Amino acid sequence: MKRTLLLASIALCAIGYMQAQSVRFVQNGEIIENDANIRLYEYDEIMGQMEWAPTLRNMTDHDVNIVIQTSVISNEDNSFLALCVGGSCYAPSATETSVITVPAGGETTDFHTQFIPNGETSKAIAYYILMNVDDEEGTDYQAVTVTYDYPAYLASETLTSALKQFTVIQSGNNLVCRYSFDKEASRQVVISNMVGAQVASFTLDNTSGEKWVSAQLPKGIYIYTLVENGRNLKSHKIIIR
Repeated sequence: MKRTLLLASIALCAIGYMQAQSVRFVQNGEIIENDANIRLYEYDEIMGQMEWAPTLRNMTDHDVNIVIQTSVISNEDNSFLALCVGGSCYAPSATETSVITVPAGGETTDFHTQFIPNGETSKAIAYYILMNVDDEEGTDYQAVTVTYDYPAYLASETLTSALKQFTVIQSGNNLVCRYSFDKEASRQVVISNMVGAQVASFTLDNTSGEKWVSAQLPKGIYIYTLVENGRNLKSHKIIIR
């Protein structure tokens, strides 16, 4: 009987803890586990940076005000590392962002991080805590560790299949992708806006060809990325006029 009551008590505490995490980090549509370790090695050659741009998802039926605190665990080569909210970026020494309001049951992409390597050995590890500023008990938070690994990106380049051609251009209301590779693989083109939110995507069939897709995107600057076997390979800018 005592054992049953103890297990029930533990279960209720666990449920309460899960419910307390009102806003969560979400990456690629999946909720990130608390205290997860995330390793990034994709590098945007056009922007000259690595970026972590999770979605912030409100799990409740009311608006939640949150801040994101950070602590840099290590930063080799003294590379540039910042966290950004909307149009403002903060150095890690700022330790905390401005308040972000996540609407009831909704999401926001107003938060992202930037890592600009300072050399071939550049690597940084940062600890991020997403906190509900209105939580008086201090239990409504989510913490993750993110590793920005530039040497891993450089090493992965030697494993990339030969890229003979890869361009995306605008033609009227359509986008045209011309591509050619030396071997078969699962490939996708992902188009994101300048704050890192995905706005469109399409797959590439065969090893070469020309892909036409309808993309009713507002005028502006976008980034299109080639994803091969789940790994980001190349990124370029495109201006939609």
